Amino acid sequence: MTLMKKYIIFAVVLFSLASCGSEVSKENSEQTQNEKIPFQIEIQEIKNFNKNITEEKTGLVKASSTLVLSAKTSGEIEKIFVKEGDKIGKGKTIANLRDNIFGYNLAVKSARARLHAQQLQKNATSINLDSSIISAEANYEKAREGFQTTKGNTHLSYNLLSQANKDALDSHNETYKTTLQSLEQQMTQYLHEGDKILGMTDIYDNQAEKWEDDLGIHNGNGRKDAKEGWDSLYAARGKLRKIIQENKNLQDGDINKKLDELDTLYKETQKMVESMIRMIQNNRSGAGYIIQPQQQQMWTQTWNQIQSSLQASYTRFTSWRGGLTPFLNNYKDKELATKLATIRLSRPLTPEELDTIENNPELKIHYQEALLKLQNSNSQAKIALTQAEKMLENTKKVKIANLAQIQAGIDSARIALQQAQYNAAKLRISAPMSGIITKILVEKGQSISTGTPIAEFASNTPEVQVEIAPSLASMVNVGEEMKVEIDGETLSGTITARSLVAGKNLLSSLRISLPNNTDFIGKTAKISFPKKLIDTSKNHILLPLTVVQIISENEGEITTLTPENTLKKQKVMLGKILGKNIEVIINLPQNTKVVLTDTKNFDAGKFDLVVK
Repeated sequence: MTLMKKYIIFAVVLFSLASCGSEVSKENSEQTQNEKIPFQIEIQEIKNFNKNITEEKTGLVKASSTLVLSAKTSGEIEKIFVKEGDKIGKGKTIANLRDNIFGYNLAVKSARARLHAQQLQKNATSINLDSSIISAEANYEKAREGFQTTKGNTHLSYNLLSQANKDALDSHNETYKTTLQSLEQQMTQYLHEGDKILGMTDIYDNQAEKWEDDLGIHNGNGRKDAKEGWDSLYAARGKLRKIIQENKNLQDGDINKKLDELDTLYKETQKMVESMIRMIQNNRSGAGYIIQPQQQQMWTQTWNQIQSSLQASYTRFTSWRGGLTPFLNNYKDKELATKLATIRLSRPLTPEELDTIENNPELKIHYQEALLKLQNSNSQAKIALTQAEKMLENTKKVKIANLAQIQAGIDSARIALQQAQYNAAKLRISAPMSGIITKILVEKGQSISTGTPIAEFASNTPEVQVEIAPSLASMVNVGEEMKVEIDGETLSGTITARSLVAGKNLLSSLRISLPNNTDFIGKTAKISFPKKLIDTSKNHILLPLTVVQIISENEGEITTLTPENTLKKQKVMLGKILGKNIEVIINLPQNTKVVLTDTKNFDAGKFDLVVK
């Protein structure tokens, strides 16, 4: 074979090899272009996105209110009933003051005694007036029966009058004795009240000695006159007790003399009361003196009430005496005149009987009246019935008026007692509500004045205060319940206060009350706040900020996966940014798949979408 031929064969072989190599390279290139790299993406359907998120805050549990309990008056701490840390209920006594300055407890006893005396007086007066009413009712009944009696019963008028006079005397006797008893009780009370100031007996001598030099000092003889008045009243009470002991009726002896003696005893009592009032008005009292303004005021009030009570009693006596005198002056003549008139209807009067009538002008008038009454029995009986009816009505009115007057005194005494009890209550410091004693500020035996702090007190209602963002504060309301966790225990709290105005730290304040349990106080509480979207409709969802491309303030873009397994950009409206999330407003089907993975580097020519 020639050399040229060898070159030609070698060239053909090389060309063939080159041609084969080109085909293989082309096939490999096409195969490489058809194989794409997997691009994994994470998706989630719109319906599965949450519409709410939560944020946790912590705060310290404290008492909802604290206060300092202070003394309402001056005194010495007598006893402390609690210690720091004690849980107490409303009204529990915390401490007592010794009543060693103003005598509040003594004032209560005195006021209670005055009220009791007024009530006794009312009972006695009511009994007397009831007796008068019973008598008036009896008279009315008798008058009614008399009106029904025939004219022939001529002795009825005399019998009725005689019985009426007897009943009236009995009633007046009862009133007389009751008046004696009532005056004796008043004298005893006034002597007792005077003794407490003047020290006239051993019982109050030591007590009164300390202010003796200040009594009635401004008019010189004030204390002397009061003591003389006390002695005079003491002697007068002895006379009165002797009269009561004798137990005589009005008609036993000189009636007017008995009434004059009773009037004198009333005036002797009035004289003593007036001397006490004059002395008290001229007492030396105030700062630097034994008699304090409170004591002076209490004495003045007591003796003014005594004077009013005595005046009312004396008025009732004079009123009763005014009605008694005409009866005493006439009842015997009227009874005799009626008897003679009754006899005259059955026979002529004897010369002696006529002389008796002619020699007594008053008797003659009563005789003529009685005779006319008997001659016109029906008319007179009617008149008697009318008079008895009016008498009964008047007696009832008198009872109402007198009892109303006494009741006014009782009401005044009751008010005085309430005031005394109010003052005495100042000696007791008590809890205004249930809670816990946080600090005792005084000691037993310590002297304090009005306003001195006694103890620090905290209510048993715990609350927690947290500071949150104003945007979060605007999503909750006062009265809304919140879940609060303390020591692993979940409780239900209630929002009691909310401040939407941010403070210096640019945060808002929120207060949440917890169930009553002082064990919570001082512990840390954890609260979960739900951040609610403005609109909870299906078009509003929360998406991570990494999923949304923000175009402008209210516009953004998200990536979705189509049924054909391709990516598609969707324009959306934007709402509020909440932490790492943003509110998105969309109008897409609920099964639309939102791509959560960043697809900026995705190239459809190089990558193949693969859903995780």
